[in-house]
Amino acid sequence: MRRLFLLCLAVAVAAIVWLTRSHPSPAPEIPRSVLLITIDTLRADAVGAYGNARASTPWIDRLAAAGVRFDRAHAHNVLTLPSHANILSGLYPQDHGVHDNAGFRFPAAPMTLATALEARGYATAAFISALPLDSRFGLARGFDVYDDGFLDATPRTPLLEQERRGTETVARARRWLDA
Repeated sequence: MRRLFLLCLAVAVAAIVWLTRSHPSPAPEIPRSVLLITIDTLRADAVGAYGNARASTPWIDRLAAAGVRFDRAHAHNVLTLPSHANILSGLYPQDHGVHDNAGFRFPAAPMTLATALEARGYATAAFISALPLDSRFGLARGFDVYDDGFLDATPRTPLLEQERRGTETVARARRWLDA
């Protein structure tokens, strides 16, 4: 009986040694940053990273070279709010219900990139430059900071929407990142 016990113990120890050597434990995960930049009405063929040698897009080109660049990403909508609803949720317009820049609000139920990252402990922030992405349209959920404070009550002529210069939006984002 004692021999059987020692034999089983030896087999168990050998199995543990074999398993730990042949299946090493995974290296601890390195925290990663996620930077999503969307630029309204910018076509890929106007960007150097997508092959336009005459394009003057050095910062975008550097980000594309150092990060992940998608070659086959296609918009399901041509409008700002529904396109961002698609990007942030991974859902089609018929599934999230946002079909236009006016009269629609992104629903509270679907998970978004921001809510998924927030759930995993990421600090999240969005810095926007145009009215269609104002927080009242529902895309702010999951962001610790949703910087849309440039909007005001100043009357505008039809089709002249409020917006913030891209340089100011980038400056605000950089200040948040630095902090």
